[in-house]
Amino acid sequence: MTARVRFWMALVAAGIAVAAGPAAAQARGHGKGRGAHSGGAASGSVHRETTRTGPDGEAHTRQQDTTWQRGDGHATRDTTWTGANGKTATRHTEAQRTENGLDRTTTVTHPNGSTTTRTSSVSRTPAAE
Repeated sequence: MTARVRFWMALVAAGIAVAAGPAAAQARGHGKGRGAHSGGAASGSVHRETTRTGPDGEAHTRQQDTTWQRGDGHATRDTTWTGANGKTATRHTEAQRTENGLDRTTTVTHPNGSTTTRTSSVSRTPAAE
C-alpha cells in the first residue's frame, strides 16, 4: 500500500469519524474517560515534520499540520513537501461534516506552480431499524 493510499484512507476515516460525531464513538465504546471527546466540543491540532535522506545524501522534507473542530465538524490539513532541489509542493484539504456525511475539498499546488483541485462528498444512510 502506497503512502498516498494510506493518507487517503486515514483522511476518509477521520472524516467519517467527524461525521459520525461523539455519540457514535460512545456507542462503539470509544471515547470513555477522555474528557472533551466524550460528548463535548473538542478541537486540536497536530504538527508533524519528517526529513528523509536518500542513498545519494539528498534530504527531502515533509511538514504536515492538521487542525480540527469537533463541535462544528470542520477539519483542515496542510502538507508541504520540499525536495533536495528546494522545489516545493503543497496540499490543502478541508473537510466539513454535513447532516448525513461530509464534504471535502483538496487543492494541490505542484512544484511548477500548477494546481489541481478535487472536491468530494460522502453521504451515509443509516440502516433501517
